Amino acid sequence: MVERLAKELDASGEASVQNLEVPPDDRAWGEVFRLVGSNAMRGAVQEHFSVKMAFQNCCKVGLFRPDATEEYERFVSPQAQLLNQRPDLLNCRSDRTRAAPPGSPGGAVLLFRVDRERVFELELVGRE
Repeated sequence: MVERLAKELDASGEASVQNLEVPPDDRAWGEVFRLVGSNAMRGAVQEHFSVKMAFQNCCKVGLFRPDATEEYERFVSPQAQLLNQRPDLLNCRSDRTRAAPPGSPGGAVLLFRVDRERVFELELVGRE
């Protein structure tokens, strides 16, 4: 995925590109999460491709040109992170729904309600 995005970024001339493809299986999901969850791995990718890399929920990874500071800051902002979610989102794969993680209170989900400018309501909702 990262190599594909780096090629898209080079070819497009744009300030950034984002992945919108859902990983096909749990193994691929694990690879994405290990990549974005590790400072060392993320740093190696950024150095190798001469980009900045950022991650929103699920599978939305973005690559940014080093001088694309404004686009990067907008992508990693709390507003962008929240607007990228739906209240019913537990997993962006449409073929199944994952159970809540073990130990979560009754399968509770934190819902964010937002408008275009700010978060205006946070609610912990129990799932039955």
